[in-house]
Formats: sequence, structure tokens, C-alpha cells
Amino acid sequence: MTSTGRRRAEYAIAMAVIVAAALVVFAPPLAKQEIFTFRDHADYFTPMRLFTALHLRAGRLPLWNPYNGSGEQWLANPQTGIFYPPTWLMAFIPFSTSYVLYLFLHSLILGTGAWALFRRSAGMPAALVGSVALMFSGPVLSLLDVQNNFTTFAWLPWIIWSALRDRERICGNGAPAAPESSGTGQSTGATRGGASFLPRLSAVFLALAFLAGEPFFAAVAAMVYAVVVRKARTIAVAAAGSAALCAVQLLPFLDMLVGSDRFGGFVGADILRDSMRAGDWLRCIAPPRLVPAGMRAEQFVLVPYMGVVVVLLAIAGIVVLIRAGEYRRVTSWGLLAAVAALMATGPHWIASLPLTVFRYPSRCMPFVALAAVAFAVAGWDRLRRGSAIVDAVLIIAIVADLVIAARPLLATAPLERARLAYPAFIGRNTKILQIYGNEPLLSGGRAAWLSGYLNLYDRRFEASTPAPLAPRAYTRVWTAAQSNLQLLRLMGIGYVLASSEMPPPFELVTRVGGVLTYRVPSPFPLAYLRTASGKIDVPQALSLDASRARVRIASATGGLLVLTQNDVRGWRVSVDGRPAEKKLDLGTFRSVDVPPGTHEITWVYRPVSLPAGAFLTLVALFWLAFGVRVERASRHART
Repeated sequence: MTSTGRRRAEYAIAMAVIVAAALVVFAPPLAKQEIFTFRDHADYFTPMRLFTALHLRAGRLPLWNPYNGSGEQWLANPQTGIFYPPTWLMAFIPFSTSYVLYLFLHSLILGTGAWALFRRSAGMPAALVGSVALMFSGPVLSLLDVQNNFTTFAWLPWIIWSALRDRERICGNGAPAAPESSGTGQSTGATRGGASFLPRLSAVFLALAFLAGEPFFAAVAAMVYAVVVRKARTIAVAAAGSAALCAVQLLPFLDMLVGSDRFGGFVGADILRDSMRAGDWLRCIAPPRLVPAGMRAEQFVLVPYMGVVVVLLAIAGIVVLIRAGEYRRVTSWGLLAAVAALMATGPHWIASLPLTVFRYPSRCMPFVALAAVAFAVAGWDRLRRGSAIVDAVLIIAIVADLVIAARPLLATAPLERARLAYPAFIGRNTKILQIYGNEPLLSGGRAAWLSGYLNLYDRRFEASTPAPLAPRAYTRVWTAAQSNLQLLRLMGIGYVLASSEMPPPFELVTRVGGVLTYRVPSPFPLAYLRTASGKIDVPQALSLDASRARVRIASATGGLLVLTQNDVRGWRVSVDGRPAEKKLDLGTFRSVDVPPGTHEITWVYRPVSLPAGAFLTLVALFWLAFGVRVERASRHART
């Protein structure tokens, strides 16, 4: 067999094993046409994905969500993934199937990327063991229900692989090359074919990581790329290219970030919640069934277990690399593990930053898992004795060990949209305010609440939002309203869901589980006209959708029309088709002066950041296409 044939056979075997391994997790729900239901799957990502998919199927961009947080930017939130190509699966394939396929695809992206990365410095069997160990690692599978973290992390091995290729190109152009061990005798010198295209390829991977929905993980991946490459010009090309490629999402996100509660809107305890404690580190190396119940704690990363075999191989790998003098690899992976582990403990300086970069520090554990698996690959590459059977047994043992540990994460059920146990009139024409108390959503008592985006199933208006950020001005009003009846009424809040009894004048309507539903006395409507004398006129008609709002009002005196929806940059208002001056009510709600008579007021959302970002993305796509054409011409000339 020729060398090309051997490589193709090797790739085929690797892909077959990775696909087969991923099917262990994803084949059951695909076969039953069910979706994952653990934690954020059921009440956050499922309704979010469905809401987005329904708009895309109708050929509309969902710019705005009028139902949560008194209106929020939808497209600008990277978690919605509107411009992330894999998300488009849900617009064309039945939702339950596409939801699971979406995660299955990213498991394959993670596995193949890990295999390509580990294969650079180890034999094919060891790289395959490493890719499967990373795919099933507890910290990684724990990201499935916070899937924007999972999908962004899936691109990290490809980004590191591409960074190493870019670094080799630099070394080949005159920089001193550092030796890198290869268990297969493969050359690790400068890449001859495709060198000119490599920064563009890195830009694609970096852009996809951001578009996948988790800006913090994408920023970490970008920093890792820069640390590996260490060449300003190459880093600048990749950074500019990636920023331009994802500008259609990046610019609206930055526009959303400015003025949000990420700037001083979170208390330190909220930022540092779910940090790794001393006892939690035992859970990384000991199977969950062996960990004393008192040491188990609800974490953002619910299953930090990395596998006993993987940890033992990682220790062996560190010893092997030190004895072989490969201090660079030990230092690189050790530094990643150390920094990620430090951040996972929740150092207090994180909470003192003017911008809340991220919350729930334990989410850094997948980076520790990646470093541990990289060491395990080195250990198995040196310890194995050439038996494919032993390799297969080891892979099966790792998969079995980790899947058993992660079983609570993998619960599935048919998609159930009609699951809200509240009368249809609650939240239909006025908003709902939920006062949780004692954080029942964290302690497991989510079922009786309208948690996450469950309200989107039947379009109920909810005053709060589960989105990662909200307008700072609205957050202040929403917080104050929880202890101010008049403010509740002015915000258009008609019902309060509470975990404890509320005094008069609140009127008890219904009880669902441990949640009490109270009616707010005399709430204002979602839109109203306030005359100079203080009289309130109710509109004749009100319609809200994902890019505009229409109000029809008849008033003998005119006055200030208030729409209890947040105002952000990009909203424009007209009265009877003529542009009008925007005003603010309560510092956050959209309002406009209306003269006497019958009038139609229209607000239209057209953020400048979207066309500006789309233009930059289009330019970047041409830049990428030009690079592909130049590379093909270069290959043809060499041939």
C-alpha cells in the first residue's frame, strides 16, 4: 500500500471510530426522535432554538424578542446562533431531530479536531484514544445542556492545530523551529503546501468559535492561538480575518454589550457562584459513585469526572515527556491546565473587574480536561505495545466509564411544548414577574416556574429574561419593581409568581406546586397613552413582532404614548408614517408624543450594526475566496 493509501485508511479508521463513539450518546435520542431534557436543554435552549427556527423557516431574521425582559435584542445575542451555519439545520429538518443532530455534529467536530491535534505528536492509536477520551470527558459532556459552551469548545482543538501549523510556517520562513516529538516519524517541519492559506484557515476556525455562541470561550481560544503562534503579523491577519468573518454577529453583540448589566450589574457572589472548591477536585478523578454524598455539589460543570484511566495515563505522560526532555510540551499543556484550574477556583479579582467577563468559574474545567487528555495521549503513545485489540479495549473502557458517570446528563424525552401549568390568560396581555426566593432554579425546583424561555412556547410576556445580559437601565427598574407596587403597575406587570405568600392588595389566583400566582391590582396595559391631566387611554390595537411594534390610539387630547418595551439603539418611531422624536419613560421604555385624534404609531428596529457587520463579513468572504483561488493556482503550478 502506498503512503497515500495508508493515510487514507488511517483517516477512515479514525473517522469511523469517532462517529461510532459519538453515536453511543446521540443515537438513542435520534432513533426515538427525542431531545435532551437535563437542566437548560428543556427550558432554555429548546424554546430558544425553536423560536429562532420558526422565524428562519418563514424567511425572517428574528431581530427582537418582545416577550422576555420587556423586549430584548435577539439576533445580537450570540447564543441564538442565527449566523452560525450549523444552526440552519433547524430551519430545514424536523426540530427534535435537528436539535440532537446539531449537538452530534459538534461532538464530531470536537473528536476529529482532537484527533488531528494529537496525531501531530503521537501515533494514530494514541491520538484516537485521546480524541474519544476528550469527547466523553465529564467536564465536556457537562457542557451539553449549556450548549453554546459545548459548541464553541468543540472548535478549540482545531484552533490549536491550526495555530501549530501557522507556527511551523513561520519557522519555515526563517524563525528557529523548535523540535516536536512524533511517535510516527512524521515530519513536523514547515508546511510546504498551503502555507499562504493557513492564517485564513485559522481565521475561519476563530470566527466559527465565536459564532457558535460563547464569547468567553472564543476569547480564550483566540488567546491560546496567539500564545502558540507568537508572531504579530500572523496573529494580526488571523485576528482581523476572523473579526471580519463574524462581524455580522460581532458588531450587533458589541452594540448589545454597551450599556448592558455586564458593566457593574452583577454582585460578586453571583459572578463567583459555582467555583471549584477543594472537595470538588476529588470528583475530577474519582467515579461519582465512589464520592461521598457530602462532597457532591451542584456545579455549572455537574460531572467534573475525567476518568481514572485518563488521569493515570496523564500522570504517565508527564513522566514520559520529562524523561524525554520535551519540556516545551510539558510547559505548554501544564500552563493551560494550571491557568484553567486557577480560574475554575473563582479568584476574587474576577468579581472586581469593571466588565463581567464570565460567570460560573467552574466552566473552565473543560480546558483542564483537554490538557489532561493531551498528557494521557503522550503516556499511551509510549506505553502501548502495538496491539490494536488493546487499543480497542482501552477505548471501550474509557467510553463505558465516562458514559456511566455522565448518565444524568443524557436524559431524553419527546418534545413537549404544552407543558405550562398556568391558565392561558396569565402573561397574555400583561407581563409576569417571577420572584424566586432561595434560588429554587439552582436547587432543582424549576418545574413549577416559567424558567428559561418556556414563555416563548405560547408567547407569554415575562418581565425578566434568562439572557446572559440585559440593558442596565432596565435591570435597575426591574429590581426596584420587586418592592414597589406602583412601579409594577407602570411596567405593565399583571401577575407575580412567588415562592411565598404576598400581602394584600395582591390577590391569589392559582397555586402550581410550590409556586403562588398573584394578580397585581390595576396594572397598566402593555401600551398606554398618558394625557397631560394624568388620564390613561388604552390603545385600540397593539401588535408586536421580531422587528417592529404597531399601536393604534384614539385620544381627544393627545399625550405621551408609552410602550413598555425597552429602547435600544436602532429603534425608530413614526406617527402616521412621519418620523417622530423618541422619548424614554422610566429611563428605559419607548415613548413618543401623540397629538389629538386617531393615529397609528410604528416602531421599527433597524440597528446600524447589522448592515455594517454584514458588509465586513461579505468583504471577508471575498478575501477568503481569493485566498482559496490563489492557493489552488499555487498547487497547480507546483504540480
